[in-house]
Amino acid sequence: MINEQKAAIVAAVNGVDGVKAFITRPKILMPGTAYVRWRGWERSDGSAYASTWSVIIVLPQADEETADAWIYDHADVLETALRPVMYVESFQPASLPVEANPRGLFALQINGRSE
Repeated sequence: MINEQKAAIVAAVNGVDGVKAFITRPKILMPGTAYVRWRGWERSDGSAYASTWSVIIVLPQADEETADAWIYDHADVLETALRPVMYVESFQPASLPVEANPRGLFALQINGRSE
């Protein structure tokens, strides 16, 4: 069930122009690269559990303002693409750790849940 849901999220994100999503974090991270992380289960509507997810997208690396502008410009399209497969709870700028760059890469983390 988790792998099927993860694949559905990847397929939804791949429908967004300029984004290429993967099931797991790829070795090469370029702007537009995305991957999905399962974050566990949380209670939803009483006694049922919902899977929680993060979609991580590598942003343009020119500077923080450019990265933030990308998020602003793409948030509606990403939420629309994800709506059939997960409920989006938040969009958060993030720093993605990489060995080659001590400050990390500018990234977007989209958090949500699915039944």
